[in-house]
Amino acid sequence: MATSNAMSTNNSNIKYKIIVTQNQRDFANNASSVTVQVKCYRTNTGYSTYGTGTVYCIIDGTTYTSAITSSNKIDNAGVILFSKTLNIPHNSSGAKTLKCEAKIEHSQFTSSYQSFSTALVSIPQYTTISCVNGNIGSKVSIKLNRKSTTAFKHNISYALYDYNTYQFISGAAGSVATGINAATYSWTIPTSFYAKIPNDKKVRCELTVETLYNGNTVGMSSCEIVCTAAEADCKPTLSLTVTDTNTAASALTNSNSIFIKGVSNASYTATAKARNSATLKSLKITNGSITKTAATGVFNKVSNGTFTAVATDSRGYTTTVKITKTLINYVNLSCSLLGRMDVTGLITLTIRGYYYNGSFGATNNTLTLQYREKESGGSFGNWTELLSEEAKGGGNAYSIIQEATGYDYDKTYVFQVRAIDKLKTVTTSEIVVTCLPIFDWGKNDFRVNGNFFVTGNYIAGALLGLGRCPILEEGTNLNNCKTPGVYGIPSNALGESLVNCPYKGAGRLIVYSANGGDITTSSWVYLMQELHPYIPSQGVYKRAITINGDGVAVFGDWYQHAAPTKV
Repeated sequence: MATSNAMSTNNSNIKYKIIVTQNQRDFANNASSVTVQVKCYRTNTGYSTYGTGTVYCIIDGTTYTSAITSSNKIDNAGVILFSKTLNIPHNSSGAKTLKCEAKIEHSQFTSSYQSFSTALVSIPQYTTISCVNGNIGSKVSIKLNRKSTTAFKHNISYALYDYNTYQFISGAAGSVATGINAATYSWTIPTSFYAKIPNDKKVRCELTVETLYNGNTVGMSSCEIVCTAAEADCKPTLSLTVTDTNTAASALTNSNSIFIKGVSNASYTATAKARNSATLKSLKITNGSITKTAATGVFNKVSNGTFTAVATDSRGYTTTVKITKTLINYVNLSCSLLGRMDVTGLITLTIRGYYYNGSFGATNNTLTLQYREKESGGSFGNWTELLSEEAKGGGNAYSIIQEATGYDYDKTYVFQVRAIDKLKTVTTSEIVVTCLPIFDWGKNDFRVNGNFFVTGNYIAGALLGLGRCPILEEGTNLNNCKTPGVYGIPSNALGESLVNCPYKGAGRLIVYSANGGDITTSSWVYLMQELHPYIPSQGVYKRAITINGDGVAVFGDWYQHAAPTKV
């Protein structure tokens, strides 16, 4: 409480004082509850003054009044004529000097305004803090909303919390700066934060400012920012090299960076490294439909010139590197052979296939065709070269018909052809060429050696059940069974050895022309293969075969037809 000196009136025996009482301080609002009173009294004893009037009091610039009634007896003990309790704001430093002025207009006396100032007990103020989000390793500006530009010092600290769970990260707290009195502080978010979030992209950072006044803590204020491990700073580093290790291919291209489709072996090395405390979670290298996860490896016989490497780290950041190599569209070498002999001893061989008719870069591709023959039961002679240039008809297809005379139509001959280019040699299966009578009518059978037509519709002779059907050899590839007829599969063991066969068991294979074409003379032939298991409940398997004008067979998928209903 503070009391002014005696203030005079026009009656020398009547005085008054201003009394200021600071009740309590409001730290949150930087204000104090203050009661201001005006007490009037007589300086002599034995006298009392009564009357009416008004007390005027200016408190912190605002005028307030209080009425005086006849019950207010002014004597030597004094009487409170005015009392007002107010909430007085302090200045930004927490200090406040309160000025009060008072005058009395009484029916018995008067006074002019007289003032009294007193310092209230100061309210220490703490500074608030604010900041914006930033990337780890970058600078951010911390702003201090100071209540005093000179009286306070500040210490700034940080604490890290998991971005998703808000849990404090153990050991992730420390000092930003001490003894700061500026309005802003430039802070570089420490790169040590990376180690605290090896599996996350973001972390919550609580910044706290401690306000000090004369070395004592006045208060503390906090704010939260988000610190980010930026993708540009953290995504994995990745490099990829790819070379052709097929020396035969690179000799033709004169480069291990030019690839030949279906031939080149692409050896790759992918070097990936996680950054800023992350770990490498995955590495994938893809070529076409094949993906590998080892850092080094080989894609054999590539069919695609694009190689893509993708590295992913523990934060989920990825880096992709793509390399596209020149790919020469090499056509796989193929060769098919058909043969027949007439009664004059003339043998006609039809040779067809595909090859790459182009350049590898350093050299052009070539095509060489050779054949060899033997009598059945004998030994093959040397390979004889055909005039390959005559076989080339433009594009990638080739075809040649080779005729030779002087053969004995009573004998059986075996032929084989091979095609050779710069990269591969393809050899056909052995084919048997013999001159058979058109038909053979025996005591117990009737055999037709050729196509059999009934009212204009072609039917394989064996479909009629005339005579015994030939037995397939062990390991026969059904893709090579293109001659119409019925073929026996008398045992389960034989059925299990067959290649491209949908049923592994005993039965029979029926091959017939779907369009009546002659496989030895027609340009296009549509064949059907039917596989009949020995056990009827297994149903029937069927597929179509197309032999185009170049003699190349295209095999359809096998389809299983429902088993017959038992009657």
